Amino acid sequence: MGCSVKKEIRFGLEEITLENEFVRAVVLAGKGADLLEFVWKPLEMDCLLKSDVTLADFKDLDLHKKRLGSHRDHSLGGWMDVLPHLGEYKDVVISESNGGVATTLPWDCEIIQGNDSAAVRCTVELPLLPLKVDKTFTVHSGGTALKIKERLTMGGDAPARFTWVQHAMFSGNFVNENTIVNLPADRVFNAWEHMRNPGGGEPDDFVYPVDAVYFSRRGRPFDLHHPLPRSYDGWEFVVFPEPREGRVSLSNPDAKLAVELTWDLKRFPCLRSLYHSGRHGVTVGLEPGDDRFAGFEHSLRYGTYTTMNPGEVCDTWVALEYRENQGNAC
Repeated sequence: MGCSVKKEIRFGLEEITLENEFVRAVVLAGKGADLLEFVWKPLEMDCLLKSDVTLADFKDLDLHKKRLGSHRDHSLGGWMDVLPHLGEYKDVVISESNGGVATTLPWDCEIIQGNDSAAVRCTVELPLLPLKVDKTFTVHSGGTALKIKERLTMGGDAPARFTWVQHAMFSGNFVNENTIVNLPADRVFNAWEHMRNPGGGEPDDFVYPVDAVYFSRRGRPFDLHHPLPRSYDGWEFVVFPEPREGRVSLSNPDAKLAVELTWDLKRFPCLRSLYHSGRHGVTVGLEPGDDRFAGFEHSLRYGTYTTMNPGEVCDTWVALEYRENQGNAC
């Protein structure tokens, strides 16, 4: 069938569907240019999380008139570009209560249909800090990947300091307790434990082997090569501060299928991760980012953030790709 691209309006939001013979990607240009779905078509298997929020919850909202409050507001799951996550520009402070500005807005979009590719270019200018974002999602005929290129252009008359996270949450019918997380690191930083113990030691005091991580109030170590068991019933936030490469994958042995996330390691030198399990299923967040900490005060202290000056341009990329017959490794 080659590649196709389709735009439709759902509950007042522009939604773009890119697909080829193997994959289907759904981009919600009308809210944050969020990636809502990335489906392996032969099995109709979606690797991304769907939250309890649905598009119908937007039917009485007009994001052109009033944007959402933060990236947590009306989160649909999937993959959100949390930009900026935390930071400061002049007298503006970006915190958990108003962070992820890019996800709170409708983006303009342009469909690009090639001979052997389909793409959508999404653009937006942010409030709070003068940052223009230009992002293109592309699938190619015969390929199994979604490729994303992104450019930031800083305006204004002062520098901005901020953290930036590609917030990708994996779950759906792809992730279960048998899923294998192929990690690019041997050690992990327990960011929440560090944040809850101010003055309790240096960051390196909260680093553990990835296969023997102790969480507060839990009596045994956990191996992060697997999702947390459903009986865990909770969330944990950890960071792999020095991955060997910008590459991580999830393997589903039952489906003999893997999904691989690759990214620009120079721009995103850390891999942040949320592990969750409960009665509704299991989730693994794999989030390339520039910061290893849970609070911006530590980001400033240790220099784990991005600085952009007026007129500066930043180019980066990320990609998602399915791979068959790799149920045990990727």
